[in-house]
Amino acid sequence: MPAVLVTGGHGFLGSYVVRDLAARGATVVILDVTSPSVALQKRLAPYGEQIEFVQGSITNRAWVKEVVQEHDVGQIVHAAALCDAEALLTQPYCAFEVNTLGTVNLLDAAQDLPGRFVHISSIAVYQSKRYEPLDEAHPIFDPRRGHPAGPYGASKAAAEMMGQSYAEEAGVDYIALRVAAIYGFGMNIPLYLKPLLTHALAGEPYTLEGGPGRKRNFTYVKDAVSAVCSALDAPGAQLRQRAFTIAEGRLYSPEEVADLVRKVIPGATIEVRPGTALSDEARRRMEHYGELDLSAAREQLGFEPRYPLEAGLRDYVEECRRME
Repeated sequence: MPAVLVTGGHGFLGSYVVRDLAARGATVVILDVTSPSVALQKRLAPYGEQIEFVQGSITNRAWVKEVVQEHDVGQIVHAAALCDAEALLTQPYCAFEVNTLGTVNLLDAAQDLPGRFVHISSIAVYQSKRYEPLDEAHPIFDPRRGHPAGPYGASKAAAEMMGQSYAEEAGVDYIALRVAAIYGFGMNIPLYLKPLLTHALAGEPYTLEGGPGRKRNFTYVKDAVSAVCSALDAPGAQLRQRAFTIAEGRLYSPEEVADLVRKVIPGATIEVRPGTALSDEARRRMEHYGELDLSAAREQLGFEPRYPLEAGLRDYVEECRRME
């Protein structure tokens, strides 16, 4: 049976995807630039015979092609990316090299695959919102201005466009999942949820900046994994597009998040300050945030989020306590 290649399989989402696929009986090849941590090795140990690891960079085109050919890869879940949007503001070439060129290298290697190529994209591809809820037809390019999400958003949008091109011109069975901010145990980009929960679990006070303009979408990691598996399995005949928005679907303010954490962790001491007014630059960086339309993912992939934020936070806290 052909293997599933998971790029970024040692990362936050990638490691969850690897475990889920292995639990379903799949043979999984992890391609990652880093070696697995001791903690990850322990979590993957029950599936040791089904999982193989190759270390290297997706920016090496010839090597990527060799990996796909030598490991009998049938499907690809492409989760490797540079995701720190703030850091990439000063490193635009790194964003392009990994997020765009790395994706093209994988697409090139996928031209003869029998199965699907699922690309973990981001809602950061959206240009400044022109209507709500945002659906997949919303513009991701505006000839009058740069991208509101900076090099990160631009690099992910460019990668999607290349994925669509490889689908149309080279027959790659490509799907992009535009996932909103992913949270859960093991998250490495804290958003503010991670330090908030860490302090609450330790009985320590925490202060958030609130106020208008700071609402955002979230996706619990287990819902993101469910979306990946749905995208791998969805019959091609029912797909009418190649990009799908994945999230819970609604916006939360810091005040609402704080209230939910207090429900999940009774006694949590959280102060939400009014917050300073957002700078013009900060406001521009958030212009693509808005209510999201998940109808295409529901109808064509069969995806349904199971974890509204309160349920996701509860599960996250339970995972933290189990790992203590």
